[in-house]
Amino acid sequence: MRVTGGVLRGRPLRLPPQTRTRPSSGKLKEALFSALGELVPGAAVADLFAGCGALGIEALSRGAHRCTFVELDARCVGAIRENLRALGIPPAAATIRRGDARRWLRKLQDGVLDETERPDLVLLDPPYDDAELGRLLPILAALVESGAVAACALEHSARAAVPAWIAGPAVQLTTRRHGLGAFTLLARGSP
Repeated sequence: MRVTGGVLRGRPLRLPPQTRTRPSSGKLKEALFSALGELVPGAAVADLFAGCGALGIEALSRGAHRCTFVELDARCVGAIRENLRALGIPPAAATIRRGDARRWLRKLQDGVLDETERPDLVLLDPPYDDAELGRLLPILAALVESGAVAACALEHSARAAVPAWIAGPAVQLTTRRHGLGAFTLLARGSP
């Protein structure tokens, strides 16, 4: 797995050993960051269900100001640390939180996160599970609709059905499929 764009383009990422982590495909990452476009440069980003940190590192490579990585698995947290060190990403640009991404998301929704961790953009790559998708999408839509974040991007199985009614009239919902994976982007207005 490699960084697909930005100043770190082509640099390899270490995957955590012996985990069920499913890395995002290069084509899916390219499509996601193409869809995000100008939302990334200068943004504060949260990479939830971070795995090896690929999405957050991609955002930093493409000009994001900082990223908070949230991951529960200790082996994945170690891989994120190693990737940040190997890529020379300064500590001021990255915060790693070992914990449950759903709990962190609820803190964001409740407005109780420290100012330094509040994101403009939330990237999520949870296990491909339709039940998880159903639990996360309404929260993400509410965050975007309330203006708490500019956009949320959720990676999921290409087979998953994303209900259009999940987003209110102020939220643009876009789903794109690439191979076995897909992402749904929720944003206010046009990304």
